[in-house]
Amino acid sequence: MRVYASILTKKRHARWALIGALFLILSACSSQTTSGTGRATPTTYPTLAPWVPTLTPTNVPYSTAVPGTMPHVDGLLYTATMDGTVLAINPATGATIWSVSAGTSVSLLATDHALYVSYGDHLDALRPSNGAQLWTASGEGAIADQDGVLYVQRQEGIAALNDLTGATRWTWTPPAEDEFEARLVFGSGVVIIVTGVRGGGGGSAYYGLHALNTSSGATRWERPRGNTAIGVPAIVGDRVYLCWWSNSTGKLGAYTLSTGATLWEHNWTAFNGADGADIRSADSQHIYLGIGEAGLAALRASDGATLWSHDPLASGEGELYPFAITATSVYIGVGGAIARFDAASGTPIWSQPAAGGGPVLRDGAIYLWRHSPDVAYALDATTGAIRWRFPAALTDIIIRNGVLFSHADHDPNAQPQVSTDAIYALNATTGALYWRRDLPSPIMFGPFLEPRPHLSREARPVMPVMRSTIISRR
Repeated sequence: MRVYASILTKKRHARWALIGALFLILSACSSQTTSGTGRATPTTYPTLAPWVPTLTPTNVPYSTAVPGTMPHVDGLLYTATMDGTVLAINPATGATIWSVSAGTSVSLLATDHALYVSYGDHLDALRPSNGAQLWTASGEGAIADQDGVLYVQRQEGIAALNDLTGATRWTWTPPAEDEFEARLVFGSGVVIIVTGVRGGGGGSAYYGLHALNTSSGATRWERPRGNTAIGVPAIVGDRVYLCWWSNSTGKLGAYTLSTGATLWEHNWTAFNGADGADIRSADSQHIYLGIGEAGLAALRASDGATLWSHDPLASGEGELYPFAITATSVYIGVGGAIARFDAASGTPIWSQPAAGGGPVLRDGAIYLWRHSPDVAYALDATTGAIRWRFPAALTDIIIRNGVLFSHADHDPNAQPQVSTDAIYALNATTGALYWRRDLPSPIMFGPFLEPRPHLSREARPVMPVMRSTIISRR
């Protein structure tokens, strides 16, 4: 079952504030070159020179392409608005197929067989075709639907429900003094629940990890808080990768997903991470780590050997965040630019000034939005050239059959606050507008495009989620 509300929350700076008394935080550069302290230069990996984006002017005009005939897109679009309305929309025209209203703010999670709508402490499962209620249960918000299990927040913990009937399979409550932060990481038969210290403080540790059996809720293994600071883990296949801190030592390790047994561990200093480290992304071959204040390192997944390490950005543009990985390339967002790096060597291939958020790599293009000025971008993934720009800040981008669906993004700090919204359907190749649907209330969740149906629920392949799953509220 797919998961549809995935965003990675940054906790690194809060974590360093909590363990600041234990850490010596260096300044802008985390390079391990020899200095007056007498610290030796590691020789076990190539440390690349500080990367400074090579930017070219943005001079591509707004798209003036003729839209042509919109291709067929199967399924419906679903969205929930601030006034408590859930809408099912025809993707070909933007017209409403059906709508229901709770009369209060709602959250929405869309899957291939049901829409899960939460308001207050109440949860309804709706039939996607007509909005009819399938079942109802208690719950403060649907977080994820994975392999037949619907995970909902219930009071201060988690409840796992049968996603077809709403029956409770098991419940989990965080340890005393901890709180659940609506973040789950999924693997084969295992869900890792991430907790934080209640109130955001209370000791040198900020995270706890609790690995549960998805069928029964029984604990497989735990990394409780205490003298350990643990970032959000990454699960790939039968492994889980963790960054953690204990007794003045920071480590990255690979562990078996089923038991938590250690496969390998390395100190952060092994990959130029003495100033701090957290996992940004991972696949079957590589682990990508944020290091120091703005650096990036790539490690070999099999044994943790460092392949390359970038010093922090010399000009302080911001942290490097990989948003897509292919067999040959790592695509990275950094304040004010998108860049492509060679996955094997870490050398930059191109960079393009296109400040914004939520970059999506799809079919050889990178799509992203910004709201100052209100412009959405499409970049060529091979060259970095701007394919088109669109005069609106578009967010929550989804693409199917060459059609890009999105809605307007609004600056939450703008005054007065916006009271309307709009959904757009664009030609993903040219940026031409097929249709625009204005809404009388801002979108809170979605638009979600109806997932393609699976052949059978039992035959679904397990797709490990490598990032934490978060309820996205605006």
